[in-house]
Amino acid sequence: MLRGLPPMNKLKVVVSLLTEDNDFQLEQAASAQSAALKLDANLQIIYSGNDAVQQTQQILSFIQDPAKRPDAILAEPVGTSMEQIARAAVKAGIGWGLINSNAEYIAPLRAQFKTPVFCVVSDHEAIGKIQGQQM
Repeated sequence: MLRGLPPMNKLKVVVSLLTEDNDFQLEQAASAQSAALKLDANLQIIYSGNDAVQQTQQILSFIQDPAKRPDAILAEPVGTSMEQIARAAVKAGIGWGLINSNAEYIAPLRAQFKTPVFCVVSDHEAIGKIQGQQM
Protein backbone atom coordinates (compact mmCIF):
# COMPACT_ATOMS: atom_id res chain seq x y z
CA MET A 1 0.00 0.00 0.00
CA LEU A 2 1.21 3.49 -0.82
CA ARG A 3 1.70 5.87 2.07
CA GLY A 4 -0.97 8.47 2.53
CA LEU A 5 -3.49 6.73 0.26
CA PRO A 6 -6.49 4.95 1.74
CA PRO A 7 -6.88 1.27 0.84
CA MET A 8 -9.12 0.70 -2.17
CA ASN A 9 -12.37 -1.12 -1.57
CA LYS A 10 -13.02 -4.29 -3.51
CA LEU A 11 -15.35 -3.95 -6.44
CA LYS A 12 -18.78 -5.40 -5.55
CA VAL A 13 -20.76 -6.95 -8.40
CA VAL A 14 -24.14 -8.69 -8.46
CA VAL A 15 -24.95 -11.05 -11.34
CA SER A 16 -28.61 -11.93 -11.80
CA LEU A 17 -29.18 -15.10 -13.82
CA LEU A 18 -32.30 -16.98 -14.84
CA THR A 19 -32.05 -20.38 -13.16
CA GLU A 20 -29.73 -22.86 -11.49
CA ASP A 21 -31.35 -25.69 -13.50
CA ASN A 22 -29.54 -24.97 -16.76
CA ASP A 23 -25.97 -25.89 -17.73
CA PHE A 24 -25.52 -22.66 -19.73
CA GLN A 25 -26.57 -20.54 -16.75
CA LEU A 26 -24.22 -22.47 -14.47
CA GLU A 27 -21.37 -21.95 -16.94
CA GLN A 28 -22.10 -18.21 -16.99
CA ALA A 29 -21.93 -18.22 -13.19
CA ALA A 30 -18.61 -20.10 -13.24
CA SER A 31 -17.20 -17.63 -15.78
CA ALA A 32 -18.30 -14.70 -13.64
CA GLN A 33 -16.69 -16.27 -10.57
CA SER A 34 -13.46 -16.84 -12.48
CA ALA A 35 -13.37 -13.21 -13.66
CA ALA A 36 -14.10 -11.97 -10.13
CA LEU A 37 -11.17 -13.97 -8.76
CA LYS A 38 -8.83 -12.51 -11.39
CA LEU A 39 -10.02 -8.98 -10.58
CA ASP A 40 -10.09 -9.54 -6.81
CA ALA A 41 -13.75 -8.46 -6.81
CA ASN A 42 -16.59 -9.47 -4.53
CA LEU A 43 -19.23 -11.29 -6.57
CA GLN A 44 -22.73 -12.33 -5.61
CA ILE A 45 -24.73 -14.46 -8.03
CA ILE A 46 -28.49 -14.60 -7.66
CA TYR A 47 -30.99 -16.73 -9.58
CA SER A 48 -34.56 -15.64 -10.30
CA GLY A 49 -36.09 -19.06 -10.94
CA ASN A 50 -37.22 -17.78 -14.37
CA ASP A 51 -39.58 -15.38 -12.59
CA ALA A 52 -39.51 -11.75 -13.78
CA VAL A 53 -41.22 -10.40 -10.66
CA GLN A 54 -38.80 -12.23 -8.36
CA GLN A 55 -35.83 -11.01 -10.39
CA THR A 56 -37.05 -7.42 -10.18
CA GLN A 57 -37.56 -7.66 -6.42
CA GLN A 58 -34.16 -9.27 -5.90
CA ILE A 59 -32.35 -6.57 -7.86
CA LEU A 60 -34.34 -3.73 -6.27
CA SER A 61 -33.32 -5.00 -2.83
CA PHE A 62 -29.67 -4.36 -3.77
CA ILE A 63 -30.41 -0.93 -5.26
CA GLN A 64 -32.55 0.32 -2.37
CA ASP A 65 -30.45 -0.91 0.56
CA PRO A 66 -27.26 1.15 0.89
CA ALA A 67 -25.65 -1.62 2.97
CA LYS A 68 -26.13 -4.11 0.10
CA ARG A 69 -25.54 -1.68 -2.77
CA PRO A 70 -23.01 -3.04 -5.30
CA ASP A 71 -20.80 -1.11 -7.70
CA ALA A 72 -22.38 -2.91 -10.66
CA ILE A 73 -25.27 -5.19 -11.55
CA LEU A 74 -25.18 -7.56 -14.51
CA ALA A 75 -28.57 -9.04 -15.36
CA GLU A 76 -29.88 -11.58 -17.82
CA PRO A 77 -33.49 -10.43 -17.86
CA VAL A 78 -36.46 -12.75 -17.61
CA GLY A 79 -38.86 -11.63 -20.35
CA THR A 80 -38.40 -7.86 -19.98
CA SER A 81 -35.66 -5.37 -20.71
CA MET A 82 -35.84 -4.07 -17.11
CA GLU A 83 -35.71 -0.40 -18.11
CA GLN A 84 -37.14 0.95 -14.83
CA ILE A 85 -34.74 -1.19 -12.80
CA ALA A 86 -31.81 -0.09 -14.95
CA ARG A 87 -32.79 3.55 -14.51
CA ALA A 88 -33.05 3.13 -10.71
CA ALA A 89 -29.63 1.45 -10.59
CA VAL A 90 -27.92 4.09 -12.69
CA LYS A 91 -29.53 6.94 -10.71
CA ALA A 92 -28.08 5.29 -7.58
CA GLY A 93 -24.63 5.30 -9.19
CA ILE A 94 -24.61 1.55 -9.85
CA GLY A 95 -23.19 0.34 -13.16
CA TRP A 96 -25.72 -1.59 -15.26
CA GLY A 97 -25.11 -4.35 -17.79
CA LEU A 98 -27.46 -6.62 -19.67
CA ILE A 99 -26.34 -10.15 -20.48
CA ASN A 100 -27.59 -11.88 -23.66
CA SER A 101 -30.04 -9.07 -24.23
CA ASN A 102 -30.17 -5.69 -25.91
CA ALA A 103 -32.43 -2.76 -25.09
CA GLU A 104 -33.14 0.57 -26.73
CA TYR A 105 -32.75 2.42 -23.43
CA ILE A 106 -29.02 1.63 -23.17
CA ALA A 107 -27.79 4.51 -25.38
CA PRO A 108 -30.01 7.19 -23.79
CA LEU A 109 -28.99 6.09 -20.27
CA ARG A 110 -25.36 6.15 -21.29
CA ALA A 111 -25.78 9.69 -22.63
CA GLN A 112 -27.67 10.90 -19.54
CA PHE A 113 -25.43 9.47 -16.80
CA LYS A 114 -21.71 8.97 -16.23
CA THR A 115 -22.34 5.54 -14.69
CA PRO A 116 -21.31 2.63 -16.96
CA VAL A 117 -24.26 1.16 -18.89
CA PHE A 118 -23.82 -1.60 -21.48
CA CYS A 119 -25.09 -4.86 -22.93
CA VAL A 120 -23.34 -8.04 -24.02
CA VAL A 121 -24.95 -10.01 -26.83
CA SER A 122 -23.95 -12.84 -29.16
CA ASP A 123 -22.96 -12.12 -32.74
CA HIS A 124 -25.58 -14.29 -34.43
CA GLU A 125 -24.20 -13.60 -37.89
CA ALA A 126 -20.77 -14.92 -36.92
CA ILE A 127 -22.35 -17.91 -35.14
CA GLY A 128 -24.35 -18.70 -38.29
CA LYS A 129 -21.21 -18.55 -40.43
CA ILE A 130 -19.40 -20.95 -38.10
CA GLN A 131 -22.36 -23.32 -38.11
CA GLY A 132 -22.50 -23.14 -41.91
CA GLN A 133 -18.80 -23.96 -42.16
CA GLN A 134 -19.22 -26.88 -39.78
CA MET A 135 -22.03 -28.34 -41.89
